[in-house]
Amino acid sequence: GVFLSLTPPPKTQHNPTPPPPPHPPPPPHLFCVKNTPPGTPRRGQTPPRHSHGGATRQPWSFSNFARLFRTAQSKGGEQPQAQARSSGPPVVGPRRSMDKPGFEKAHRGEWVRTNSSLLRESGAEENERVDLNADLNMSTGANTDAAGKSEIEATPPPPPPLLDDVTRMGMAVMADLAAVVRGSEGDDSVESSSRRPPSQKKALDATPLPDAAMVYPPLAGVKHSYASSMRMYHRLARQVVALQQTQRPDAMVGVMLPESQPRVRFVHVSDTHHHHRDVTNVPDGDVLIHTGDLVGNYGKGDDRAMLKQLKHSLGWLAKMAERFDHVFFIAGNHDTMLDRRQYPESFTASAYQMIGQLPSNVTYLDAEANPGQIVKYRGLSLYGCPVVVSRLETQGSRYYSNAFERTRAERRRIFEQIPDHLDLLLTHTPPLGSGTNVHGCGELARHLHRMAKRGEGLAPKVHCFGHEHSSFGLVQNELTGTLEVNAAQEDLIRYERKIGVRGACALTFDVALPG
Repeated sequence: GVFLSLTPPPKTQHNPTPPPPPHPPPPPHLFCVKNTPPGTPRRGQTPPRHSHGGATRQPWSFSNFARLFRTAQSKGGEQPQAQARSSGPPVVGPRRSMDKPGFEKAHRGEWVRTNSSLLRESGAEENERVDLNADLNMSTGANTDAAGKSEIEATPPPPPPLLDDVTRMGMAVMADLAAVVRGSEGDDSVESSSRRPPSQKKALDATPLPDAAMVYPPLAGVKHSYASSMRMYHRLARQVVALQQTQRPDAMVGVMLPESQPRVRFVHVSDTHHHHRDVTNVPDGDVLIHTGDLVGNYGKGDDRAMLKQLKHSLGWLAKMAERFDHVFFIAGNHDTMLDRRQYPESFTASAYQMIGQLPSNVTYLDAEANPGQIVKYRGLSLYGCPVVVSRLETQGSRYYSNAFERTRAERRRIFEQIPDHLDLLLTHTPPLGSGTNVHGCGELARHLHRMAKRGEGLAPKVHCFGHEHSSFGLVQNELTGTLEVNAAQEDLIRYERKIGVRGACALTFDVALPG
């Protein structure tokens, strides 16, 4: 018979192999598209099959790539891409090589050392040299001379690593920037030229002003020679020399009349645009004149900000009144709070209240609001008018700085009221066509020409204005014989702010007293 054993076979002891420990994930930067070798499938793509020597090779994947990376690290390899591709050109990233650490491809395909690797090597060599000297001093007790210096310290250090031209240029630029920062934090004097960048050092070699022009007080007060604003100063110097050479002995007006002749010295500024603190080159004189644009008003502030700027500018004029016998000023197109015709009384009332609180020797002139207003100073007549060209009429655009902008017909009517035989005419706008004033007023120029044609001496002796920032200087009008003085400070202030200096340049001229 068949004996069937119902007893189950004994269970064998089975020790299953424990799962391998989880490997750390590969660095995330290895999953960058630039660092993966060609043929690596993107996410959502089917891995291709490659044939290699008649056999099928396992396709690339993120897990295989990570495994190769761990294998290369355990074997002391440099980078996984060198192990992954045994044939073909080396895989190079954007510029740095995965096969040659510390190198990068130049634009011509040449291998060059990276700046970071050079710095690391130089730092490592310095640390090794210091550690070696310390070990030798402790073990052997190095001999020292009378000054207490070790013999090892006398050994010259190894030469610095060679740097390419691009690296040296970058280091030079950073050194110049650091010098500028140190200069701004410490001594900000102009004489410390060694702390200036190369562009400013080169500007120090600009052609000096002629000696014949250095007797002019404003040019004598220029404390720097940077080319950015020296172009304007050189032009002013040529104008001063030309006026001195053509000045007659019996002249009643000039840039500098003889001290023996009874005269009044006027100091003229314009277009300070709330940068009056930067106008420090203000020579001494008898009368200070400001021909408008006291505030900035470029559309970046509200009414309260504009009134605050006017308050600061009027405070500067009041402080200047302590140095001068009298101060005369008019408004400009940026001084909107003084234009009662275009702006409401709620905005202009505060401005005129501040003007009413000025010292008694500060006078505001506005011939449009007060036709026929002529003021006298020691027998000399002054007349001021703030009217300018309407850009809404000429350009079809309305600006924030549209104070006292009037149409052509209105300007003709206002300028025809300028009286004859004036000593000083103060306007904000220059006459069109005089010198380089391309943004001047044609109606003003025509009226002054008609005055000169009607008779000698009818046109003003001196015409002070601003508005045209690029026409800073003094010229003699050939048609009217008037000395035209444009003292706009805006361009000078901007140029000198870029190079970290202050000063600008107020202009001076003399007018002989009558009788």
